[in-house]
Amino acid sequence: MGLFIENFLSGRRFKVRVGNQLSSSFIQENGVPQGGVLSVALFAVAINDIADDLPVSIGRSLFVDDFAIWFAASSARHMARQLQLAVRRLERWSRDNGLRFSTRKTVAMHFCRRRCADPTLGIRLYGQTIPTQPVAKFLGMTFDGRLTYKEHFRTLRERCFKSLNVLKCVARTSYGADRKTLLLLYRSIIRSKLDYACFVYDSASESSKKSLDAVHHAALRVATGAFRTSPKSSLLAETNEPPLALRRQMLGMRYTLKLRQYPTHPTYPYVFSRHATRSDGRVRPSFGERMGGLFSAANISLRGVRRTWDTPPPPWKNANPQVDLSLSTVKKDNLLPAEARARALEHIAVYDGFITVYTDGSKTTEGAGCSFVAGRDTRSFSLPPSASVFSSELVAIEKALCFIEVSGSPFYLILSDSLSSLLALRTFNSVDPIVRDILTRLTSVEQSGKSVRFCWIPSHVGIEGNELADAAARRAAAAPCTRRLPLPARDLYPLVRPFMLSKWQAEWDLCVRNNLRELKPTLEPWQSCLQGNRFQEVVLCRLRIGHTYATHSYLLSGGEQPLCNRCSVPLTVAHVLLSCPLFERNRTRYLGCIAPGTTIRHLLGDESPWVLSGNIFSFIRSVNFQVIYST
Repeated sequence: MGLFIENFLSGRRFKVRVGNQLSSSFIQENGVPQGGVLSVALFAVAINDIADDLPVSIGRSLFVDDFAIWFAASSARHMARQLQLAVRRLERWSRDNGLRFSTRKTVAMHFCRRRCADPTLGIRLYGQTIPTQPVAKFLGMTFDGRLTYKEHFRTLRERCFKSLNVLKCVARTSYGADRKTLLLLYRSIIRSKLDYACFVYDSASESSKKSLDAVHHAALRVATGAFRTSPKSSLLAETNEPPLALRRQMLGMRYTLKLRQYPTHPTYPYVFSRHATRSDGRVRPSFGERMGGLFSAANISLRGVRRTWDTPPPPWKNANPQVDLSLSTVKKDNLLPAEARARALEHIAVYDGFITVYTDGSKTTEGAGCSFVAGRDTRSFSLPPSASVFSSELVAIEKALCFIEVSGSPFYLILSDSLSSLLALRTFNSVDPIVRDILTRLTSVEQSGKSVRFCWIPSHVGIEGNELADAAARRAAAAPCTRRLPLPARDLYPLVRPFMLSKWQAEWDLCVRNNLRELKPTLEPWQSCLQGNRFQEVVLCRLRIGHTYATHSYLLSGGEQPLCNRCSVPLTVAHVLLSCPLFERNRTRYLGCIAPGTTIRHLLGDESPWVLSGNIFSFIRSVNFQVIYST
């Protein structure tokens, strides 16, 4: 590898092109070739030791070529002195490695909550004073001296509203893209910007974060075509998009679970240490403290996350799993069960002299379990209810290897009906902790002189060993798990979303005088919202929310609330659809004989026959009810 990299970098020449003109050829004395496939990796390796000479008291952060250092102290003078000494060490490192920091891109910031002017730190780099700025951008985040993130919210809001113009160009109230496409565009080009580092700036004040809620609500209003006076809570419920505050908490909990899996991560002590999870109440709670409260409320234990303490060995030092997937070339659906069983048994017979070990995992509404069958030995294990099918299959393979390690036969064939698990074993440098443990265990088994092969077989085709393992795994899934078995962080992700939905549902239950809540008391996606016709989708949305041009345009013009010409009562959607005698003939023609006790929920609900058949739109058209605009 060293010789390859040396030849890759040696003898390089380059030219500079301006327009159609090329400069003379120059020898590349330093750096990596621009656009090279290895350039980024080699550069990262070259600067990886940039902070090795810094004192332990100096904090540091390195992401490719974005580097930051910091120091905390009560005295600004002492702080500047320590940072200046660190900068001198960095200067010496840059000279030794043939690199140079950009003085034009380097800035200094002073973070302080005291009511005093920010001091000029006066730190010098290569003899030039580094400017002390009140605002600086690092890794896509705009920081200010008091960590209010107001400047970040301002720039983020401007970027999102520019992207919102894309939705406005392809959506109108009477024509344009359908709701599904518009929501997909919103989640891709706007919500993704709001999600970036959202749990970092979640510590800002609620009044500052409300500026981002305006982006969220405006995009949903464009996607649904809802009237401008529609309540914000109704927009969120109609599109099944949670509030940004709850989404930030959900993404923060997912990040915490993922970080818990890697204790050696540089961010780990800033989230899980004792001082990070406790505060004296005088400042806003830290990220670790906020997440600790959420996990406690959700009854999710972080001890259930399987952690990877040691740095994994290089992939070339692990055993190379011998995985046979030849039976998967033909889909099981294209074969009769008897034919698939015959093909599998014929293929297994090729491994003459191997001890067959059948593994299987199962997940039911009661719980999860796994098992393996080796000859007359059947072992089953109950797993935590949050374990996924994928993890259950991997744990079964891991338990089978533990059994093989203490067995006396030299050759073993592990048969599994989980194609995804066997493909994961062949993945180069997998990040799954169970896969890593399996490869480590497999390496130990093969070093002891034993040979293990893996083979995929079809499930539920009558193979005796596979059926026995499946039955044992189901029994284990029905039994309670009495021991703690840590799982990968991804298995706990599904527990976060129901917790957030329950908090959102509690907020929705408190909404009073909300028309949509009468139709949709439970927050869930509605299939009838997707009509395949933009005009009908907008009409249905406005009818369900209860805000239409005819009933609520007076709020925009500053007029009086309109009254029904026949009944002299406030004009509402429910009055037009159910009770106004002026439209009785049209109601009978298009909606039929409505039974007594019929409510607006029966007419506009997700399973309403009038919505599914389209008769509700015919009725609205026949009575000339102004849902979208004046006619």
